[in-house]
Amino acid sequence: MDELSKQIKRLSRKFLAEIIEIRQHLHQHPELSFKEENTGRFITQKLGQWGLESERIADTGVIATIVGDLPGSDVVLRAD
Repeated sequence: MDELSKQIKRLSRKFLAEIIEIRQHLHQHPELSFKEENTGRFITQKLGQWGLESERIADTGVIATIVGDLPGSDVVLRAD
């Protein structure tokens, strides 16, 4: 297994409990489509705890930009 794969597996184990907690929170507090104000606030707060700046767009959307140390292609992730 290459070093990157090992690092991904290690980080996955490290953050698994927190990711499960986030998923459970979101599923315990559902909101109607296009009315996800509390979800947006929760995500913005969580990103801030991780040291990431974010901005709210279109009432319910959240955008965060993560700048890496190395040059390369941009990657966009979307979550619904």
